[in-house]
Amino acid sequence: MLHNFCTTAKPFSLPISYAKWDKNIKRSAELWRHHVENWLQQPRIPVLVIQYEKLKSDLYAQLKRMLHFLKYSYTEEDLRCTINTTMDRFQQRRILTLDMMISTLQSKR
Repeated sequence: MLHNFCTTAKPFSLPISYAKWDKNIKRSAELWRHHVENWLQQPRIPVLVIQYEKLKSDLYAQLKRMLHFLKYSYTEEDLRCTINTTMDRFQQRRILTLDMMISTLQSKR
C-alpha cells in the first residue's frame, strides 16, 4: 500500500502488482538492449555511439568526434562559435523559463 498525502491521507492500491510491473520493466529493458545490440552489430550503416554524460562533460571533444564521424569539414573557430552559441541559447532559455515561472507564481498570488 502506498499513501497519497497530496490529496488524502487514505492509502490506495496500485492498479497493477509490483511483480507485473517489475516483469514489464525487465522485458522492456531486454527489448531495448536487443535493439541497440542489433544496430551496433550491423555492418551496413555506420553508427556512432554518443554518451550523454560525455557530451555534458566535454562538449568540445564530443562535437569534434561527431563531425569527424560525419566527415564534415570545420575550423576551430566554427566549433568554438557553435559551442558558445549553443551555451548562450541554453542560458537564455533557462533564464526565460525561470522568469516565466516567477511571473506565473506571482500572478497567482
